[in-house]
Amino acid sequence: DGSACSSSSGRISTSTSFHVSGSLGAANDAILPSSDIFVVICSKMHSYGINLRYLGRVRACIPESEENGELRAILLLEMIARCIKKEIKELLREKRKTLSTILDGPYVALVVRELNIIFSSTVNMASNTRFWTSTIKTLLEESYPGGLSRAEHMKNFDVRESDFSLGDLLRRVAKITGLKIKNTALNELYAYPETFEMVRPDLHGFVARKKQMSIIAHAQGTEMSIRSLSRETSAASSRLFRIATENFNRALASFPNNQVTLNTFAEALVLQANRTADPIEQFKYFGMAIARLGEAKNAGRLLAVANMLSERIEKDAVTNEQQQDWFQLAFWAYSHCTQLDAGCGEAYHRWALCLCEQFRLSQDLQCYDKAGEMFLTAIRLGACDVCADFKEWIVALEPRSVSTIVQLLGHSPTLRSLAAATCHFVTNADVRAIAEISNDRLELLELSDESGINDETIKLVAKYCGNISELRLDGCHQLSDDGIVSIVCSSPHLRTLDLSSCGHVSDLSVCALANHCTALEHLSLRRCSLVTDLSVMALSTHCTLLQTLNLERCHKLTDPVIASVAEHCTALQELNLNFITSLSDVAVEAVARHLSTNLRSLQLSNCHLLTSTALSAIAEHCPNLSHFSVRGCRRVSNDTLATVAQRCTRMEQLNLAGCLHVQGSTVASFAKLCSSLVTIDVTDCPAVGNDSIAAVGEHSPSLSSLHIEGCAKLIGEYVEDATIIAVAQPSLRELRIRHCRNITDEAIYYLAANCSALTALSLANNHTLGEDALMDLAQACTQLCELRLVRMPRIGERSIAEFALLCPLRTLDLSGCEHATDECIRLVVEFCPTDLENLVLASCANITDTALAYVGESCRFLRRIDCSNLMGITDTGLGHLAHCTKLSSAALQSCFAITDSGVGALARACGNLQKLDVGRCDAITDAAVGDAASPSLRTLNIEMCAQV
Repeated sequence: DGSACSSSSGRISTSTSFHVSGSLGAANDAILPSSDIFVVICSKMHSYGINLRYLGRVRACIPESEENGELRAILLLEMIARCIKKEIKELLREKRKTLSTILDGPYVALVVRELNIIFSSTVNMASNTRFWTSTIKTLLEESYPGGLSRAEHMKNFDVRESDFSLGDLLRRVAKITGLKIKNTALNELYAYPETFEMVRPDLHGFVARKKQMSIIAHAQGTEMSIRSLSRETSAASSRLFRIATENFNRALASFPNNQVTLNTFAEALVLQANRTADPIEQFKYFGMAIARLGEAKNAGRLLAVANMLSERIEKDAVTNEQQQDWFQLAFWAYSHCTQLDAGCGEAYHRWALCLCEQFRLSQDLQCYDKAGEMFLTAIRLGACDVCADFKEWIVALEPRSVSTIVQLLGHSPTLRSLAAATCHFVTNADVRAIAEISNDRLELLELSDESGINDETIKLVAKYCGNISELRLDGCHQLSDDGIVSIVCSSPHLRTLDLSSCGHVSDLSVCALANHCTALEHLSLRRCSLVTDLSVMALSTHCTLLQTLNLERCHKLTDPVIASVAEHCTALQELNLNFITSLSDVAVEAVARHLSTNLRSLQLSNCHLLTSTALSAIAEHCPNLSHFSVRGCRRVSNDTLATVAQRCTRMEQLNLAGCLHVQGSTVASFAKLCSSLVTIDVTDCPAVGNDSIAAVGEHSPSLSSLHIEGCAKLIGEYVEDATIIAVAQPSLRELRIRHCRNITDEAIYYLAANCSALTALSLANNHTLGEDALMDLAQACTQLCELRLVRMPRIGERSIAEFALLCPLRTLDLSGCEHATDECIRLVVEFCPTDLENLVLASCANITDTALAYVGESCRFLRRIDCSNLMGITDTGLGHLAHCTKLSSAALQSCFAITDSGVGALARACGNLQKLDVGRCDAITDAAVGDAASPSLRTLNIEMCAQV
């Protein structure tokens, strides 16, 4: 209050100022920096009982004289520093309210901008002058009344004239605010204050400040936890432990990061969890212990607790209803452990084994995939017993294949599944050996995408594995009716069969399936183009328990057979009819009428004959529809889609791409009425604009995937920052935008702060986004697998290398990025050689054969590459690319320097090449076409090759 302030000032006005001045003299003799001299002054003030909030009064009591000038300047510097600290803290607090997540990027940008207003007269002279002539005086008067002299109070007086160093001020601000400012920036301010400007790299983060721990509360918590363990009755024990918990929490409130308290509290929680018989209490205490150990950064103890939880699950110490919750608790502990110690291979190994146990109990393939990823990391860290020769090729396998192989090496007695997707090393002998090891226990067999698997292999499986219930053979191009019929006839328990892209499979196999596997529940015949009405009609009458059926691109099917499937297979929940171009409203009406409320997923992409009549039937009969696609159905009206939105309110995944008539209001209606919407694709919907997309973000709290490429053409809009901010949610996994010229760094910072789970990002046609913002995004979104930065002229080596270093990139598209160079590609393949599967470098003018040499040397598992419009590519580059023997697609359009020699070498080396584009390559002749011709080739573009 005023009297206290007055009495304090009175005490300081006589003798204290001389003592303080004496301290200052001593400090100067010790050659202390002026920012540290205040520590001496502060100590002296406290010894006289003067609180720092009276700094202004103290300064007012020191006479204005040449002798006291330096002391008054230091006190003024301290007051200004504390006012600046208060302003910065307030700005950061307001920023955090909008971002909701602490990541350095956006906060650093904010602080740099504020510090430039204060310390730089070149960035914004008007703001800088206003601060020193007006703003700072107001702040000083509010916080430290009486601290300014009468002259300093004058309207146009610049406070900087009060003879203190701006360099000392910035150093002091950094110290009390916790800013990590580079010395180079401080030195520049000392040397050139008139031209000083702070840039973002000058400020590289914040330092947390700590307070003293409450020793008494810690001791009381320890005592109560020990006493709780000695009580015989659970009620008394629980009461004492609650008191212990309150004391530990009080100690942590005083000192949040004290490792002794955190570890002691965690140990007490683990002991209490093991002591109590109530499973709910056990779960709660283990969860609290994991959280405390994570805060204490105790990776070793976290691993022990995680292993303890895994053993409880394996020993059936928890009920079936509780299993999933306990699995998640164990995974959380392993996750904490690996985040704290990335080199802890044992944690990854035990985590993977726990996931395999979850897969054994649930048969959820996602668990198996995740286990494979963990095993791979453990192998790389040397935690799995794998010999060096074996390790070289196992790290290149699909994750679920790794799960299988590691368990086989460990002689797992519970192995019931063989997942060997894309394992090109698998031979007939391997499959026979595995089948014999399984001793007829094998229930799931996956040999997907295996170009080497033939009918003989499948016949061996049929001979040794009669209990298979799930068989996945998608992409096995060499399989024919001979092999499929043999395994179908010997697998009466078959429930799931995937024959996608098995192009030689015909009606013979499907009829055998209908006759021998009447309990079939899940079937995919996607891209089986030889299948006709004959076999599907048999399927509909014999396999009436079908729940999912995929007939995508079975273009020989007609309306009557689709209607028959709907009539007889009334348990169907998922039906895929994409690209059946002969499909009409009649078939879809029958599907809607017969499957009615059972139908959950209906895919009708590119069924061009469909009209609003079909959608009206869906809206009327299928209220439980959750997955729906009418992509490319251009005859569907906006009004009918609006009706679907009103009646199918359980929609989760919606694909309206290419529906030319859909309006933004209808898209907004889907968002408002379908609260569970997770995925929405409005690519090339020309009337869908920013407002409707923002409505999707506002009303879809679980939004995971958003495709807005090519929107708003008719209404002349481009995606704005506000739209990105509206859809940027923690649940977002995929974001694809094509026309984003109006997006700025602010939107990217917001994505980094709020969307750390992003796995796919596509941006195009932006000339303003800088590398700093994208580097922040790379640091935040470390799960990013697909990155497309198309025609982004400011994107260069630094940001691309950051993504490659931190993210497991499988797809990288740099089309039209003029700063993408050979050195940039070298860094990409150095950081993610085995991950990269798709690489697009079209129209990157600075890419040459050198880049392809880097790719060929490192990316042996590359599947697709696009080098269109690269003038610097020659036959030499294609020779390097020939080392990528897994290549299935190569686009070389308008590469005018390539000849028959290079194309032939590439085609001969890549025996699985399915797509080759050499359009507009003037030097290509018939010889190159002959070399490219192979059984695997599906698409060949030789447009405008004059010599062919």
